[in-house]
Amino acid sequence: MRITQPVPCVARLDQEDGARLLSQFAVLGEGRSLIVDSGLPETPRQVLAPFLEEHGRANTPLALVITHMDADHCGGTANLKRLVGPTTIIAHAKESPPLGDPGATLRHRYSQFAASDGLHLDVAAERRIRARLGDPFRVDMRVSANCEVSLGSTTCVVVHLPGHTAGHLGVWIPDESALIAGDAFMGAGIRTLEGRVLFPPQFVRPSLYLSTIRFAQELDPAVLLCAHEETMMQSSASAFLDSCLVMAEAIVEAVEESVSAGAKSLLNVCHEVKLINREWGNLPDSDFAISVAGCLCEMTEEGRVTVGLRNGVRTFERSAK
Repeated sequence: MRITQPVPCVARLDQEDGARLLSQFAVLGEGRSLIVDSGLPETPRQVLAPFLEEHGRANTPLALVITHMDADHCGGTANLKRLVGPTTIIAHAKESPPLGDPGATLRHRYSQFAASDGLHLDVAAERRIRARLGDPFRVDMRVSANCEVSLGSTTCVVVHLPGHTAGHLGVWIPDESALIAGDAFMGAGIRTLEGRVLFPPQFVRPSLYLSTIRFAQELDPAVLLCAHEETMMQSSASAFLDSCLVMAEAIVEAVEESVSAGAKSLLNVCHEVKLINREWGNLPDSDFAISVAGCLCEMTEEGRVTVGLRNGVRTFERSAK
């Protein structure tokens, strides 16, 4: 574990998740603390509980903001509640349900294209993800709008940052101009510790993702804190957000070009989108499914794409209108 302090009131708690960086964030207030994300099932025992105990917060009120339903951000929640004092779990209403129900989360987030597009997890992958989701838990506070959490002299604003998921949350600390953003911004993808792209940018709707990037650009944070990126100060944060915008727009354009050439399955379009960036060459086509499906969904709603069926799998092509 590595602990740093990017701004006076925020501790960054880093651990390794296989080949990549995984970070949680702690804001220590006056008699109350706030944690952003619970990590994996082992994270509370290895990282969060020792940190809180070391700082005299083991049995003081705690707010836990879960940014979104991915396993590496919520899998430690049940264990955190077992190890520390009173904990209020905060998530967006669009995440819960299924957030808190590991089986439902696996089906909703990780197996969402099985029935419609034939993209099934193999048994080993399903078991691994289910283990990483940890035990069930109950969300105490479902938010649907930005809200303040007071920690005495420090005020945190829980903000909606949709795109990577529909209910993705972040935490804005106005006095420090610091934005804790989870996976809200993904650049050209999540990278390994050695700098290799591990996952491409993933967003459920391009319009949501693009609007969230622009929102962050307007905030112009002095410090940007993402779960899988090193701390970014203002100039590097600005450049990173610019790169997020460029890459998202490139994906949208590539999807549009792909379906112009005739009816294709989701996996066919994913493969062609993958080719726009040389860093993505070795990634599985299915890793692009969330973003590509989001683009196709919006294009279908706008009447620009028609959906068909071939051998039990959806096909997409440019509308004749």
